[in-house]
Amino acid sequence: MYKRDVSDDNILNLNEYIEKLKENEIGVDFVPAPSLQEKSENIEIAYVTYDSREIVENSLFICKGNNFKVEYLEQAKAKGAVAYLADKDYGVDLPLIKVDNLRRSIAVCVSTYFSNPEKKLNFIGVTGTKGKSTTVSLIFEMLKAQAEAEGKVKPGLISSLGNFDGVNHFDSNLTTPEPMEMFYLLYRAVQNNVKNMVIEVSSQALKYDRVYGMHFEIGVFTNIAPDHISDVEHPNFEDYLQSKLKLLERSDIAVLNESSDYLDEQREAARNAQEIFEIATELNEKTKSNASDFEVYIRDIELEQIGMDFTAILKNSNREFRLNTKLEGIFNLENIAQALVVAELMNVDESSIKKGLALVQMRDRTIDVKSENDNDNVIFHIDAAHNGISFEAVFDHIKHKYPEYKRVAVFGTVGNKAENRREGMALACNGRVDEVYITRDDNDFESLDNIFDEIVIHLDPDLPVTRIDERTEAIQSAFNNAMKLWENKGIKSCIILLGKGSENYMKINGVKLPYEGDEFYARKAIENYK
Repeated sequence: MYKRDVSDDNILNLNEYIEKLKENEIGVDFVPAPSLQEKSENIEIAYVTYDSREIVENSLFICKGNNFKVEYLEQAKAKGAVAYLADKDYGVDLPLIKVDNLRRSIAVCVSTYFSNPEKKLNFIGVTGTKGKSTTVSLIFEMLKAQAEAEGKVKPGLISSLGNFDGVNHFDSNLTTPEPMEMFYLLYRAVQNNVKNMVIEVSSQALKYDRVYGMHFEIGVFTNIAPDHISDVEHPNFEDYLQSKLKLLERSDIAVLNESSDYLDEQREAARNAQEIFEIATELNEKTKSNASDFEVYIRDIELEQIGMDFTAILKNSNREFRLNTKLEGIFNLENIAQALVVAELMNVDESSIKKGLALVQMRDRTIDVKSENDNDNVIFHIDAAHNGISFEAVFDHIKHKYPEYKRVAVFGTVGNKAENRREGMALACNGRVDEVYITRDDNDFESLDNIFDEIVIHLDPDLPVTRIDERTEAIQSAFNNAMKLWENKGIKSCIILLGKGSENYMKINGVKLPYEGDEFYARKAIENYK
């Protein structure tokens, strides 16, 4: 249950919640309960929730969700709810706050209950299709290193990798939490004297007002490509793009990536920002002659066995230093560059930048696996990439790191949502890998036949494709065949396991079944080979 501290006695009445809604230009129609003789607007509200299981005496209950049933409201009333908020009248004998924008109303009411913590924090938001988690982690670790060096309060964090309120760490269930959890985390951060919050902001959070009321001091837009397009997410790419752009519309400073698609649309969304900064790397040919145009420019890139060395030029502070990262993938240089812009704006010193950079490895997202005797004739590369733009980045990285290796992709995709990913994944394979294995990856209720067909139709006809439904068997088969190729023809292979990363479950028919993880089964394949 997400509740205020017992010592927090900021209890408002129903009318004060109504006034807050009106202040946010939400249409409100108050419907008194017929059975109440007293003026029900004066009822004190001790708690706000949209979970009927968490009702306490004097709660305001919010009717939320496509599957909402009036029985939930009846249960809430029986447990002590004294009023409810909804976008329609459910005919229950309780005072009703009827609103014309339910999602925004939820954010306003929950924020009000937690004493508007979003007004007491500085927000650094990161959105985009690829690289959000990495960029958020980089920014957080650099700011944390600086805070520790100065003996100050650490920054807060809300991310798909975990949440932090300045003192305590919490597991994450969504990239950007639902409002009750979100504002509770912000409330805890304020109680812990946190000043800066680094937030990974999803398109769904922006579209559905989970972050309504939050203004961002800095908004970082990593890149954009079609993703999360389905009946239950975004109906089309335009809706997805416009949802993402809302972050820039709410940011004082915008940090953009010169290599991103739809850059003009990003600049337009950020037109009211105080400043717009852009980054680039020498990997983009068109930026080499005008490196001074960018706030951060990365050059002199050298790939190491693990990670990369590179030079970063920071324009505003006129600094240049040689840096090392343990992150795999040349695409991560763009994430690092955008994090460096934020570090520069927040006056992070070189030592803290280097310390923060060293702490971010994302080993749960990407790792290379070789045999114990360091035999590198067949290598596994494991990456959590799960859409076309991420596939492209991984394949390009493998081409740079292992140029003489045959590239074999092993992947599937989630079922019942984000169907557009299938085309993007397939198109990313064309011309970038030499062989494909299609297998299971959280297909849920959707048939593997359907997923296979929707991927294969977009693959080049000449690209060898093998379907093996069970992921463990696909991994073993890919390794066995790669070893035989080496033994018979002396051709090395890199087997790229995509999508799962370190996830320890496989979602099938609505149930998360235990799965040891791609790294475990890669090592098992090496061990089992005869």
